[in-house]
Amino acid sequence: MLSIDFKPGEKLYEQIYDRLKAAISDGYYQSGDQLPSFRAYADHLGVSLNTVKTAYFQLLEEGYIISKERCGFFVDKIELDHLGPREAVYPQYLTEEKAASPWRYDFSPSAVDLEGLARTGLQQAASLGMAQASRYQQANPLGEAPLRNALAHYLYEFRGLATSAENIVITRGFSHNLLALNQVFGQACYGLEDPGYALNLASLHANFEGTEKIPIDRYGFSVKDLEQTPANIAVVSPNHQFPTGQVMGVRRRQRLLNWASERPDRYIIEDDYDSVFKYAGRRIPAMKAIDRDDRVILSGSFSKSIGPFMGLAYMVLPDALLDAYATCADLGLTPSIASQLTLSQWMAEGAFTKHVNRMNTYYRKKQGLILDALQELPGLSFTQADTGLYLVFRLDPDCYDLDQLTQTWQAEGLKIDSVASYSRQLTWPWADYLLGLGGVPLADLPQALEVLGQSLEGSRV
Repeated sequence: MLSIDFKPGEKLYEQIYDRLKAAISDGYYQSGDQLPSFRAYADHLGVSLNTVKTAYFQLLEEGYIISKERCGFFVDKIELDHLGPREAVYPQYLTEEKAASPWRYDFSPSAVDLEGLARTGLQQAASLGMAQASRYQQANPLGEAPLRNALAHYLYEFRGLATSAENIVITRGFSHNLLALNQVFGQACYGLEDPGYALNLASLHANFEGTEKIPIDRYGFSVKDLEQTPANIAVVSPNHQFPTGQVMGVRRRQRLLNWASERPDRYIIEDDYDSVFKYAGRRIPAMKAIDRDDRVILSGSFSKSIGPFMGLAYMVLPDALLDAYATCADLGLTPSIASQLTLSQWMAEGAFTKHVNRMNTYYRKKQGLILDALQELPGLSFTQADTGLYLVFRLDPDCYDLDQLTQTWQAEGLKIDSVASYSRQLTWPWADYLLGLGGVPLADLPQALEVLGQSLEGSRV
């Protein structure tokens, strides 16, 4: 019989199990061989009968051995080559080190500055949210009531929209929203902004059959061009068009709403991604706020206002789509109960409003530094500078060598995107560029702007 040199501090039955399993894997015990009886092996090892039984039953449960009534235990027919590695293997862990950014100064429009986040208050809300979530037996696929109620108040306060919490559903993000809505719409053709948000375009082109690229003119999304296409779903960002930064005026909004009202299968998906931040004047109300015929689906998230780590988004659905959405709400789009209750707790305390106001002041300070540093340069003008998390400036190609400038930015480690780079088909006629407010820390911004200014001066013609 196999002997075992027991190690102190480890369970005896696990050591017996491991030794027998290794003996089977190594071929010491072969298929059909009988194992010692409980009592015989217990006496041999000097352990209790129950200890041996527990080890045997574990092997039996995993299928290494079989039991024959009144005969004992036998090794089952096992292919040794498929039992995995015989030598001890250990888990390999990921490191938590952040990948070094290839950019010295990241002016990407998608970056969010997390330095101003009130982490202590958010941690307290997370603790309360987790405690509340532990009492829930089942998640609501449309989202938990406390957060939907808090969002109804938020939309009224920040986005000028009075809506019922029944029409608000909680999701994970805009891309998830598009996938869910596509299930609701069935056969649909989407009119997409071009230039527009690259991930939206890529997601729609990859997953949906019908897409039409709609140009952006000086007034925003061209409804005139939309009307010439078979599109029945318009995907727009009227409050801060990405990447041009344009705000769609009331007249253009009304024309788009009239287009949607002409047919029952037409809807507008309003992407309201960062217009909660406004540095001059009042916030522009959501287009949904003037949607008298209930044709607009408002889509928003907290990835810009708080941070992408929240993984929380929402939609405000028209009444006609609520039942259809409920039938596909089991797509796994709803975030965890704990994260929803954390945010609802934070919003109910008024902490979210304070956070938005604080970050608005913080970003306004950055905006002011950028304007002071660049707006007096010849051949440079800002076309959009008072809304959202990026500014847009335009260069006169008669004043700057644009190819040389792009190469200089690359060499200096300046991440600056052009508006034209976000167009999939159309040629953007202007030399417009984006300066994000979130990627460069406030302490580093003066130096970054000095490097940017030098690059512009060096590219003058």
